[in-house]
This record gives sequence, C-alpha cells and structure tokens, in this order.
Amino acid sequence: MILTIKNLGALKEAEIDLSKDLILLCGHNNTGKTYVLHAIYEYLNDNVETNTQIFSSERAAINIFSKELALNKNRFLDKILKTKGEERNKLLNFAEQNINRYSKPIADELNIAEDLLHLQNGKTDFDFLAIELERNILEGRISVNQYGGLQYQPNFYNDNEENVILEIYQTSSLVKSLASLVFYLRHLARKNDCIIIDEPELNLHPDNQVLIARFLARLVNEGFKVVTSTHSDYIIGELSNLLMLNNQFEDKEKLMERYNYNQNEILDKETVGVYYFEKGKNNTVPIEITKRGIQIPSVDEAIADLNERSDAIFYTLSETDEEE
Repeated sequence: MILTIKNLGALKEAEIDLSKDLILLCGHNNTGKTYVLHAIYEYLNDNVETNTQIFSSERAAINIFSKELALNKNRFLDKILKTKGEERNKLLNFAEQNINRYSKPIADELNIAEDLLHLQNGKTDFDFLAIELERNILEGRISVNQYGGLQYQPNFYNDNEENVILEIYQTSSLVKSLASLVFYLRHLARKNDCIIIDEPELNLHPDNQVLIARFLARLVNEGFKVVTSTHSDYIIGELSNLLMLNNQFEDKEKLMERYNYNQNEILDKETVGVYYFEKGKNNTVPIEITKRGIQIPSVDEAIADLNERSDAIFYTLSETDEEE
C-alpha cells in the first residue's frame, strides 16, 4: 500500500510504502518530515481500522500543560454560557477561531492527556514492554496521580533505594519525553497498532538513543507497525546493526552475546522502509537496505568530516605540546 503525499506545506511529494512494519524518515527538511508523519497518521485514522497512536515532538510539553489547557478551556466555555447577546457571539467567534487551532495529531494527544484517570482503568497485554522501557531507560515507574496527571517514581525497580514520587513537571526531560509511551503501552496498546514517534531521540543521551533504537525494533517484533523520524546517527546506526544481524555469518552468536543483542531485536530488511529528505529539496528519496544495513551518504560524510577535524586538531595540538 503506497501513500502518495503531494504539495503539503514544505513537502512537494513523497511516496511511502505503508506495508512496511518499520518506516524510518531521516535527513534534512524537518518540516517535511513532520508533514509526512501527520499525513500518515490522518490517512491511517481515516482509512484503516487499525488503531494509530502518535507521539509528536511536542509530547513533553503536552504532558506538562494539558491539564492547564483543559482548565482554561472549561473556564472559557463557562464564560460563554454565562454571557448573552452580542458579547456572546463575539466569544463564540473567538472560540471557533482559536480553541480548535491544533492539528488533529496534537489535538488527539491532548485529549488522551486530559483523560488519564479514566484511561488508566484499561489494561493491555503489553505491560511487559512498558516495564522494559522503565527499567532500561527511565530507571523508574510511570503512573497516574489522583488528579489525573502523570507521576514518576525513580528507582522503583531497585529495592535498595527510597521510592520518592515526583510530579511530571519535576522530572528530567528524558522522563517527560517517554512517559506517554509508557502509559500507552500499559493502558491503551493493542496488537497491530501503528505507533508514530516524531524524533524518539528527544532529550536522550547517546547511550539511551541506542537503547531506544533497540526498543523500536522490539515493538516491531511484538506486532506493532512503527513510523518514526530521526536526526540521530546513533538510532540510524543501531537500526542498521539490527538489520545486519539478520544475516547468517560466522561468529554472529558470539557478537550478539558480547554486545547484549537479543533475537527479538533483530530486523528483517523486507519489513523496513527508509526515506531520506535531501538538503535543499522538498521530496523524499527511498534508501535501499543492503546486506550491510542502512547507508546514508550525507550522514556518513558528516561523521567522517567531524572525525577528520577532530583528528587534525588533536594531533596538531599534541605536536605543539611535544615542541614545548
């Protein structure tokens, strides 16, 4: 199933193969990538029975401010109900122009964030994935407080540590960024769902970017479709490693054991689609996945240039030190 996107904002044209289980958007043109993610989300919502859940790049702010936005909206609607005549018409016109100004993906995220108390009553078969994310990356547990906001217990899985409880606004940007994904997996997820994540590397240290790449693969291998965009060469590189490990070669098992890879993280190239946004252009280029994984020239060149500069500066500095 090919989704063709044309003349959408900063994007002239893109063709995305929605039959793939993992769809990776990378490269330049940030706005274009966001348009593609939103277009995929709206298309799947309108045309496919499978549930689609999006985690936008604004997800951390949504976790913090959703309650405040909901309260302000309720106050404003209450004011409309108590106002009469021409003044009420003015308020209604203002509301029509401003209250629903968010795009559908953002509005849907806000609706979920405003209803956590009710939604937490649902339990899924994927709590084990929520726990993996909490243990391996967040190092603590996400839950809902009595007021319907997210909270975080650091060291929850470490019996030797005191379990303080922090409101979401008190936590690190890492926790804010991934808390809603944990909640979704624990309370809302269903098999064959499509999960869309804009920039999963947001606020993550490089070692956690590697772990989130492995987690994306875990989601795919548990039956989810995953669509994501990234700037991270760590994520691209680790997904490439997981694709290379799908080949059979000598000492593969030793390498997997040495670097703590699990079979449930390995990716089949036939299930993965990679699309590159070229610099200065407003279209996408499909990237061929080879036996050696994902190779994107501009990313490889940027890393090579950085390494070359670092080596030149380091060795020149070292020679100067020796002369002194």
